[in-house]
Amino acid sequence: MRISSTCEQCCSGGPCQFTPVYRRDMQGRPAGRQRYNTDLPPDRNNISAERGPYDYDRTHVFTSNFICYLPRLARGSLNQPVLRPVLNGWQLSGIVRMWSGYPLDAVMNYDVAGIGGTQNQRPNAIADAQGPRTTDQWFNRNAFARPANGTFGNLGRNALRGPGVNKWDIALFKNFKVSEGKNVQFRGEMFNAFNHPSFITVGRTLSTTATAINPLASNFAVVTDTRDARVVQFGLKLTF
Repeated sequence: MRISSTCEQCCSGGPCQFTPVYRRDMQGRPAGRQRYNTDLPPDRNNISAERGPYDYDRTHVFTSNFICYLPRLARGSLNQPVLRPVLNGWQLSGIVRMWSGYPLDAVMNYDVAGIGGTQNQRPNAIADAQGPRTTDQWFNRNAFARPANGTFGNLGRNALRGPGVNKWDIALFKNFKVSEGKNVQFRGEMFNAFNHPSFITVGRTLSTTATAINPLASNFAVVTDTRDARVVQFGLKLTF
């Protein structure tokens, strides 16, 4: 299911576009038609247990782009012939992305069910696994238990959610006229302008042995990778 809308309007003399999206991509058909060869259902006799969000599902997606003319700054005592070309005529543009995270599938690294391979076997869920969403513990690592030998866990496929995206890329620029047909553009750009932490990978393998589990091992529930921090760059461009 996907619900989306786009709104376009002028923002102080420039265009703005907003695109909020609500989507829910669910997987419920036989796994052989939906999964890669290495991503197999643990219990082939209970395909319905594999119903859950697709690996690429992002439930909420908000994307916006804008370009705006900033108010004139050369006013009052600053309204001088020398200052007007420098202070006036600046433009601000940007792209905003606010997306929810991809689903996560918590799996064990031991063949508890005795099927001849670990094959994406999941643990039992014994508590709410959501939170606390910190880098040391993105989800509740103590919300799981080892299933009995010869059985499959009750945790659903992709029952957890990974980190989302909150990223603002902003540019401030101005065109200066040098002479007839020649212009210089000064441009300052900030990627991830507000330096919002943007995490990527979360450990999802629950260390499992013949008798127990160890949720503190193998970086289970720990954030192990991030996207780039703030990047700032400046440039000059001559057009003629």
